[in-house]
Amino acid sequence: MNRRPRNARIDHLVNSKLATYSYLQIGVTQAVGAFLSYFTVMAEEGWLPITCIGLRKHWEQVDEQELEDSYGQEWTFVQRQQQEFVCYTAFFVAIVIQQLADLVIRKTRRNSVFTQGLFRNKVVLLGMLSQLVIAAFLSYCPGMDEGLHFMPLRVGWWFVAISYAIFIWLYDEMRKFFIRRYPECKSTRKYVLRSIYYHTVIIHPSSSSMLGKSHLYRLERVHLELWHFTCTLFTQGSMN
Repeated sequence: MNRRPRNARIDHLVNSKLATYSYLQIGVTQAVGAFLSYFTVMAEEGWLPITCIGLRKHWEQVDEQELEDSYGQEWTFVQRQQQEFVCYTAFFVAIVIQQLADLVIRKTRRNSVFTQGLFRNKVVLLGMLSQLVIAAFLSYCPGMDEGLHFMPLRVGWWFVAISYAIFIWLYDEMRKFFIRRYPECKSTRKYVLRSIYYHTVIIHPSSSSMLGKSHLYRLERVHLELWHFTCTLFTQGSMN
């Protein structure tokens, strides 16, 4: 009851804080973890990252049947295609592993997951388990290599992205700690509100007077315009 009604002029459903947190912080971390799994699979099969740079032209040539990797081993086109599908599967599994951590940190906005209770919600645990089961089914079920280009993975490749999942959880715990620890600190709270407090409604009663409604609105407009400009450039670049 202490939370004021949502101001549709300022508190947008998808605002710059939510976009910054989801895409530039958690999203970038998940992308880095997924690419780490991708290049780990390539490196363990003989393709070091430095070799993969500029390799696409020769990699996709059907008549190239003796393409050498970083250690001089020759690969046919079919072998390279299967290796590519394995990397796709590793990338997908890495996203799934990190999404489990993303689900855990979304349980609360301010409190730690330990105080809230991590294992109380049985539906969430069932969802996490089903997510892993579906990923394993897509990877190991016969016929998936022909239909969806999923390939079986080595057991060790499932654990490559766990370090990034742990990093996501620790990062969000630190974020919540600063929000709880310094609720009245103007400089810290101002940074948190602008950068990492991703919810659209500002809870603290003095937050609007501290930042100013007009300043908040101008800040939202600038961030949204920058976001739209970035999306436009990305769309035009993809079309070109």
